[in-house]
Amino acid sequence: MHFPTPLLLLSSVVAVNAHYRFSRLVLPTGPETAEWTSIRQTKNYQANFGVTSVDSADMRCFQNKPGTGTATIKAGETLGFIANAEVSHFGPVQFYMARVPEGKE
Repeated sequence: MHFPTPLLLLSSVVAVNAHYRFSRLVLPTGPETAEWTSIRQTKNYQANFGVTSVDSADMRCFQNKPGTGTATIKAGETLGFIANAEVSHFGPVQFYMARVPEGKE
């Protein structure tokens, strides 16, 4: 029986979980930041799964956790992210970033 590769890949998506958290930045101006200082701590940061719905408010705010700072990055500068553990297998990674609204710092 011939099972098309794309169908096989799509059927395996259900089994995929996120297992790394990127909680520190590497800024062009200095050493890495402390954990959760410029990245908002997620409510599921200790779990091995991500947000399951792009319509969820958790996609952008994770319960509006207060106290998260910002980092200033100029256009064209390199920004790095540090994982909580060594990445032992490579695959797709997504980072959701937002511009600070006008008049806010």
